[in-house]
Amino acid sequence: MENQRAIPQGYMTTGELAKRMGVTVRTLQHYDREGLLAPSCISEGGRRLYMNKDVVKLHQILSLKHLGFSLSDIKSRLISLDKPAEVADILTEQAAIVQKKIEALSESLNALETLREEVLRMQSVDFLICNCYLLYVTEKDGSVVSDIIHSSLLGNLYSIFDYPHH
Repeated sequence: MENQRAIPQGYMTTGELAKRMGVTVRTLQHYDREGLLAPSCISEGGRRLYMNKDVVKLHQILSLKHLGFSLSDIKSRLISLDKPAEVADILTEQAAIVQKKIEALSESLNALETLREEVLRMQSVDFLICNCYLLYVTEKDGSVVSDIIHSSLLGNLYSIFDYPHH
């Protein structure tokens, strides 16, 4: 009972907020240390107490994090913004970043699928061939070279290592 009296009405503890929002207490403590989400007040006993407005702010942080924003971007660029045009500009920038990541992942997926097909054609798995193939199908920036080039390179690899190929 004494514990309940220590928490003013309308406030919740770190544990209650964490449970309500599906995050850990450590996450909330980290956000507090980073200056993203400070408690509304500290109880006489030193407990961090949050209000409903903090729930809204935490939801904003979690949503932006889910969209790929770093905590430093959220803190420095987004939390303080209130003009729709400013927020829209930052969202446009983030969309471009996410699109580049999608393209890179798509290229990686294509390389993996092609390598898988080639591995299935091997009589036994030779990781030297696999590693060489992966080195040749990806350029320094991680993008996959054209199908024509890597088909030719794969044929050359098979010849170099004296493997039968398709």
